[in-house]
Amino acid sequence: VDFAEFKRLERLHRKAVRSFMENNCGCTPAEMKRYTEHFAQNTEARPGLNGAMYMSQKAMRDLLLTMFPDSALNRERHVRISQLVRDADIDGNGMFDFQEFQWFMRQACDIMDREQLQAGLALKKTLGYSEDEVKQFRDLYALSDSDANGSIDADELCGIFGNLINMDAEAEEELKGHFAKVDNGDGKLDFWEFLLFMRAIQDENWRNLGAPGSPVRRD
Repeated sequence: VDFAEFKRLERLHRKAVRSFMENNCGCTPAEMKRYTEHFAQNTEARPGLNGAMYMSQKAMRDLLLTMFPDSALNRERHVRISQLVRDADIDGNGMFDFQEFQWFMRQACDIMDREQLQAGLALKKTLGYSEDEVKQFRDLYALSDSDANGSIDADELCGIFGNLINMDAEAEEELKGHFAKVDNGDGKLDFWEFLLFMRAIQDENWRNLGAPGSPVRRD
């Protein structure tokens, strides 16, 4: 495939993704897959409603605690997400069908994305990253967060880096060592910890990822 053909295929892919998002509350195919899995794991059949699947308020609260564990400590975010839960229950029956759940998840994740991006931009001068680089790392971070819980663990990080380098046992051990250096002790990286992680491996030129032309370096 030459460059012109690659660009043509890329345009077709972007068009298909854009069309998909327009028809699914702004969700990408990857997000839709995660949301469908979350919904299926936390719903129940409701007799009398044609066997339709709904998420109860308790299941929604339990899922929120898992996905946004620090929201209780962030009053502004807690208030905004609580309002989203009320807004999502469009028919007012106290239950959430998939369309309501999908809308809520898209809005809640947008809140988290904005908060994480703002925090990352605040660090960009300290770390020497441009705004474009921070946005690029935000995309990489989102790809790493395979369970969409707003943070990434060492296994998720190894999974995404396995697409960039040959992830053998030695590389995995080294990557987890870098992970541990920036982890605050909870076994997960938030976005700004992830930026510190990326700065460290680039400065060290770990596995040549700090070199010009690297997939995680913008030249």
